[in-house]
Amino acid sequence: ILYANFNKPEVTNAFGPKYYYPLNTFEKTSSYALLNSKPLVFTDETPAVKPLRPTESIVVNAVINGDQIVLNPQITDWSSVEGKVAYITVSNLNDMADNRQQSPITWSALVNKNPVKWFVEGQNDVVSLVKRTNENLSFDITIINRGGTPQPYTVELPSWLSLPASSGTIAPNNKTTLKATVDSDLAIGNYNVVLSLATSYGYNEKIQLDLRVLEKEPILTLDPSKFSQSMNIIGKIKIGDVFTDDLYDKAVAIVNGEVRGITNVVYDSSFKEYFVFLTVYSNQVSGEEMSFFIWDASDGKLKEAMLDSKFTMPYVPDQILGTYTKPALFKNTEITGQQIIFNQGWTWTSFNVTDARFSNLNGLTKTLTLNTSDLIKSNAPALFDAYEVNTSDPALSGWSGTVSSNGGVSNNNMYKVKLTTAQKLKIKGVPVDLNNWSFNLTQNWNWLPYVVSKNIPVTDALANLNASDGDVVKSQSLFAIYSSLVGWKGSLTYLKAGEGYMLNTGVAQKFTYPEYLNRLNTKTNSTSGIKVNSTGTSTKTTTIVASEETPLLSKDYAKFANTMSAVVKLPEGYQDLSFYNELGELRGNSQTQNVKGVDLAFITIYGDKAEKLTAYIGSGSNLQATAKTINFSSDGIMGSVAEPVVISLGTEKVTVFPNPFFRDFEIIVDSKEAGDAKILIYNMFSQIVFESDAKLNVGVNTFKVQPAIPAGGYILKLKMANKEIFQKIIKN
Repeated sequence: ILYANFNKPEVTNAFGPKYYYPLNTFEKTSSYALLNSKPLVFTDETPAVKPLRPTESIVVNAVINGDQIVLNPQITDWSSVEGKVAYITVSNLNDMADNRQQSPITWSALVNKNPVKWFVEGQNDVVSLVKRTNENLSFDITIINRGGTPQPYTVELPSWLSLPASSGTIAPNNKTTLKATVDSDLAIGNYNVVLSLATSYGYNEKIQLDLRVLEKEPILTLDPSKFSQSMNIIGKIKIGDVFTDDLYDKAVAIVNGEVRGITNVVYDSSFKEYFVFLTVYSNQVSGEEMSFFIWDASDGKLKEAMLDSKFTMPYVPDQILGTYTKPALFKNTEITGQQIIFNQGWTWTSFNVTDARFSNLNGLTKTLTLNTSDLIKSNAPALFDAYEVNTSDPALSGWSGTVSSNGGVSNNNMYKVKLTTAQKLKIKGVPVDLNNWSFNLTQNWNWLPYVVSKNIPVTDALANLNASDGDVVKSQSLFAIYSSLVGWKGSLTYLKAGEGYMLNTGVAQKFTYPEYLNRLNTKTNSTSGIKVNSTGTSTKTTTIVASEETPLLSKDYAKFANTMSAVVKLPEGYQDLSFYNELGELRGNSQTQNVKGVDLAFITIYGDKAEKLTAYIGSGSNLQATAKTINFSSDGIMGSVAEPVVISLGTEKVTVFPNPFFRDFEIIVDSKEAGDAKILIYNMFSQIVFESDAKLNVGVNTFKVQPAIPAGGYILKLKMANKEIFQKIIKN
């Protein structure tokens, strides 16, 4: 019998202590073999290994059979040594001829007894993934049960990674595959996390996940075949005080607003350094000036740059600037770009840079296609500008109103902008310094500008807010409500660059965004040696193409400047909620999400006047009316996480069959009372395309309808004495 005492650790490595366990005594089990005191060593191979208690002892049974020694450690809790390596050293052993062993021999054994293992398909020990913002990314995780009994499991993941089910049971000698999905709105940056699989074995299997989220790159097109001349630049990129080693960074050359060269950072193994090899194209032999930009992948920004401390350089065909030993230096300035995406209709927006043209609204929007009655307005102070097209003298077309007369726009306000045409506005300037920016919140509603340059989770962005129960933050299409028990919950999970928000707070306060937000995952910034004029922009003006992209809001919703918010609990088994007005026009739709075991719908409802709205549940041809009606109220809030609005099914049961239909369909109504009814069908423009009278009896009523209408989607309205029921129908 071998006794191994667990003494204090004698060696420490990067993963923690190594434990040396001397075998103090050995009772001879044969006349020709002897094992003296030599160490049995267990080491931690991974940081997550549960350490052995140094005061614990272990019994090791040894069986010698001819030329074999079998060691059987008497360990009751194998999870305590799972993942560790045991080093067994044998010395001073005599063979059958009584010849002593000349030198020690050491073996190693990995403790690997957990019956449940997992891995990511197509990946090694470290799972390395890359995605772009607003793109979907999923990957398969396979869990295997190698044992002979069913094994329950629970998967622990970061909040931005989701599974269809985070727990379950795997049958013996079986496996299951789970699809993990990354939050499409996850902010740019590097995410290094450890995924954990817990089982009844008592040891959590780990997977290291390294995820990089990149901003969508700007659309920069270049066709070298269109040019007859070229020149070359061998250079390096320096962002702030750091020479980049990011292979996603780029150098860009611009001539007369046109992309003439673009290249990624590359690693040269001969020099063991990172370079850019930029070819710039032209059809001219002289007379052209080049300007430069850096695409900073870590920041997701296209930044104005200087080459060897110059904003512009003359284009010289066949010239080579820089060498391997003395490369040209691309260095960013303070100036960066922002792109605002306007809906057809209203857009809530704000600015995270200071553009020199802010004081001149006509100059700022010169590149836009504007029409009479296009509007821009702010709140606190309430300012308003309207655009007018002068057909007789286009030079006299322009903005007029209190926004222009009060100094134009700024990054201290959120704006609601109404445009006839969906389009983009590109601006540039010095990013907002979060150290020096603040916003005075009043009690109730505020128009809050979002001056951070990247998408940030609501909880992080509003970390400095003194929030109280019932506070609401909403974008044009989403909202979140605060609860002291669960924090911010709702359909709004991220605040996004370029968007504007409304914040309802119960406490007047001075609000700031956390200062670190504009520095997340960026290189160290330095402005030394950068010459800027009094407006904060460089002396050379060149259009910057920015990269932020957000989906356009539906025209049905963007036509409204105002919204209201509701937290709703649906009947069991339903996940889809919509609100329609009496003309069958859609005013909002949402799906439920689980909050602390309860499925709730956080729905944004759009409107511009007080009107009666009816709640519908289900989707597509299964959409059905409920007994719940509300009156639209701008910026109204209905329900909360703790006390949601509860929706139940209507008392009258209406069925439409078939739906979709080809020529005709039947309406089946189970009515509680008799009376007159009217059948109306509306098209998607809220125009009545069919109308018919009907008589209702108590009980089941069947009406056959054969409307002469084109194929498409419609709203069926059944109007009775004291109520109206709507149903979506489709004609094939």
